[in-house]
Amino acid sequence: CSDQVCVVGGILVNAKVLRDWHADKEQKKQALGLLAHFVGDIHQPLHAGYPEDLGGNSIKVRFFGRVYLDAREQKKVNLRSVWDSLLIDRRMENLDDLSWEDYAERLNEEITDTNWRSWTDPATNSVARWADTSYQRARVNAYRDTNTAGRPSPDNRVRSNDDLQGAYYDPAVPIVERSLKKGGVRLAAILNAIYSGAGPIPFGDSTAIDLTTDHAVAPTAGGGTIRIATFNIQNFGKTKAG
Repeated sequence: CSDQVCVVGGILVNAKVLRDWHADKEQKKQALGLLAHFVGDIHQPLHAGYPEDLGGNSIKVRFFGRVYLDAREQKKVNLRSVWDSLLIDRRMENLDDLSWEDYAERLNEEITDTNWRSWTDPATNSVARWADTSYQRARVNAYRDTNTAGRPSPDNRVRSNDDLQGAYYDPAVPIVERSLKKGGVRLAAILNAIYSGAGPIPFGDSTAIDLTTDHAVAPTAGGGTIRIATFNIQNFGKTKAG
């Protein structure tokens, strides 16, 4: 992207700030927050959606009949908000109203060693590739029209005023959960590489991340750890669309 002004550039720039010994505490604090935000964003398909509809923001839909995100503010549901939060919220409700922490733990327990190696292998992973994968998920899945009964849909696209229900929700949930797990693992891997000092983070042309650890946990500057799923789920599901 031009001058690093995009989510791909945001990840790379803020990771470099965290690794920069000359950056002060406030710069690092801001960079950590932005890095987590951008890693969450890049794994949400509609953050790599079509510019003409602002990544789904201009497609006003209903979700199981729901019209408003916040009735007091009259803020309507759009396709972006479905993927930012509503799919996850409904999934947690369907799992006996799991809390964020319990849902995070559930996803964390499903991550295998094979997943970790595959999702962080420098030979097949780069920040740019993560963005391309999200674009493909947006194109093939998030924009997929499931409300075609009674009307033609030559472009197979979700349209404003569609009511997205089970036929849309059921195949979307596994995509969301896999994206959450990938984002959590990759964020943890970036932070492991930064804070352990185990090796460089050679972005280069491939923007690959050189990793030497094999734990799905990220050490913090204070010596604690971040549960990867909790960290990334909260970012993925609760940040404002944009």
